Amino acid sequence: MTAQHPGNQPLQSLEEWEEDVIRRYPEEASANSEFTDSSKPRDAFRNYDSDARPSVKEFYRLNHRHQTVDFVRRKREQYLGLDRRKMGFGKRLSS
Repeated sequence: MTAQHPGNQPLQSLEEWEEDVIRRYPEEASANSEFTDSSKPRDAFRNYDSDARPSVKEFYRLNHRHQTVDFVRRKREQYLGLDRRKMGFGKRLSS
């Protein structure tokens, strides 16, 4: 079994959940979160008229170019087939 990063572990309690929510989404008065930029003006968020970084433009260009209906059908066949499901012998009998 491989060692997992501690950040990938499930939460141990509801208190841990609350602490994480407060860390991610602090009250406006105490905006000390690493996920927000308190110096950014409120109307600058979700500005769809501004230019995107070149890497973002390239990412979307490639997605629009290569994610065709045929591609999606192949991936659905590859990943949604019954041969990829992992279950024990008892579970297979009851399915």
